[in-house]
Amino acid sequence: MSQLRMFIAVETPESVAGQLQRLIARLQTIDAPVRWVKPTQMHWTIKFLGDVEMLETAQVCRRMQEVAAQFEPIELTVQGLGAFPTVDRPRTLWIGSTTGNEAMEELHAALDASLGVMGFNREQRRFTPHLTLGRVRGTKNIAQLNELLEAEAEFLAGSMWAEEMVLFSSDLQSTGPVYEVVGRAPFGK
Repeated sequence: MSQLRMFIAVETPESVAGQLQRLIARLQTIDAPVRWVKPTQMHWTIKFLGDVEMLETAQVCRRMQEVAAQFEPIELTVQGLGAFPTVDRPRTLWIGSTTGNEAMEELHAALDASLGVMGFNREQRRFTPHLTLGRVRGTKNIAQLNELLEAEAEFLAGSMWAEEMVLFSSDLQSTGPVYEVVGRAPFGK
């Protein structure tokens, strides 16, 4: 059977992605080993599914739509730089939100529970709504990058409305992932 690597996310509008591109350009002034995310690929991952059988896609879309119908659009103020696991030891650089986090956490929990019934692994870590900016691939100039992250800690990329969830397939290629929309589920309240 055929499988696709999939995840469910909220898309980022061009206005916010453009501001984040400006931020990335500033962060790139430090010659650190970071693989930066293209603005067109920035999204709020709600649930990573991994490899999904093609035959399960329709059921995943139905469950996603059932969950989305229980939520109203969520306003997100895109602000606040961070890093996983910590800013001192960054592996993933991200920006979060100063509004809408509780609703995004509730959305994640509802989707995680619904898809758990289908056999998808439940998330064990605490869900943190965020947009990934880049992935750190080494330690060169990390101290300088950390200083710039702290200086830009309150960077404001604007506000947006999360109005739907999108099921994406992800094809990993040498030039980076290629995402394709598989299904959409607008929030229903």
